[in-house]
Amino acid sequence: MGIMFFFFLMTGRIYKCISIILNLCIIILLYTYLRIGRFDMQFLRQVEVRIESPDGRVKIFSHDSKGANLFSIEFDVLFDKTNLTTISLYNVLNSTVDMCAPKTGKKKSDTIHSRAELFVGYGNDLSLVAKGDILQHKVSARGPDRILEFKISDLLNQLYSFSVIETFQKTLVSSILTQLFAKYNITYFALRFSEDALIDKITFSGESLGYVIDRLSKQVKARRYFQLGKLIIEDNNWTTRHKSKEIVLLDRTSGLIGNPQKTKSGWKVKCLLNPLITKGEKVHLSFHNNTTNSKIDSEFLVLKGQHKGGSRTVDYFTEFECKAV
Repeated sequence: MGIMFFFFLMTGRIYKCISIILNLCIIILLYTYLRIGRFDMQFLRQVEVRIESPDGRVKIFSHDSKGANLFSIEFDVLFDKTNLTTISLYNVLNSTVDMCAPKTGKKKSDTIHSRAELFVGYGNDLSLVAKGDILQHKVSARGPDRILEFKISDLLNQLYSFSVIETFQKTLVSSILTQLFAKYNITYFALRFSEDALIDKITFSGESLGYVIDRLSKQVKARRYFQLGKLIIEDNNWTTRHKSKEIVLLDRTSGLIGNPQKTKSGWKVKCLLNPLITKGEKVHLSFHNNTTNSKIDSEFLVLKGQHKGGSRTVDYFTEFECKAV
């Protein structure tokens, strides 16, 4: 009897252990699905990088989760005043590294930089999220991998490599900006302010072009930012009056991650990577926080943020700060 009791006792414990192990496996599988396979978007992600050297050579690197192109790519796109983007390519040839080097001239202004473009998206839908000059590049090792990392930005060289020595009298801000853009070869720009300002006299004594533009923008209560190579100077009145053709609806069903966090001016929001969200654009934010019982359902203006992701990480998100329109 004692032996039989011991046998049944041990058998029950074994079944209990097996049950616990199975439950743990189910929990791990559910976590993996939610963390990596959310809406199956993990397996649809697409990333493409295009590099063009100063002499016109072009190389394209893609990561297609369901195709034959499986280059390892990581990226971090900041959309703020500088629009600085960091891109990493794994295990590329030396010839690719050489393509990132600038072509120098006798003067600093003669330097021709390599350029790069970054496209991201899902499935067959790719969107351009960053483009610009390659400002710097480096090669490093991480375990068996050799990683090329480079940084790109729109017009950053022109804004901070030129010193402005000019005096303007009895001139409108729009006219001063247009003259400066012509002199420093900024051809792709937009002036979007409701009221111009007449400057009696203003002198610049060697300040950077970026500083000068910011100072003039304040005269018309506007802000400076970039949008895919376009320099935009815009005030709040223009933003309020002009609606985007595509306003992103962001809620639990369209990629909102967690609860937005309250900031001084609005909200900090995280969602599945959405290329349509960028500085100066509007989003319609809709969410209900069950903990605080607060509800938001209105339009907001994106102030700054980032797109971050890659083929070697579970991260593939957009995070941004916004304020009420």
